[in-house]
Amino acid sequence: MRHGAHHLYLRKKSKEITINPQVKFLDNVVYVVSVLFPLTTLPQIYQIFSTQDVQGISLLTWTLYIAFSIPMLIYTIVHKVKPLIIMNILWITMYSLVVVGTIMYG
Repeated sequence: MRHGAHHLYLRKKSKEITINPQVKFLDNVVYVVSVLFPLTTLPQIYQIFSTQDVQGISLLTWTLYIAFSIPMLIYTIVHKVKPLIIMNILWITMYSLVVVGTIMYG
């Protein structure tokens, strides 16, 4: 069994063992970050749609962000890592909004 999968197996198997409070805190922090981090793109999205100015926005760069995020999303789904699944879905959504705005106003 691979190291990562083995860790998840042991963690699921040991539900009766109390999780270290510091690990639980870190898990909670990661959930919050997985939602807030992709939202940092909202100012860029707001600027694109409110000003309809896409000068300086690289369509290729944002399209590549989407292209590279898709395998990461698939990987996190396969490994069932919820915070990263949430984060990758949100990133793909944010990147897509930038691409759509750039195509609409470019």
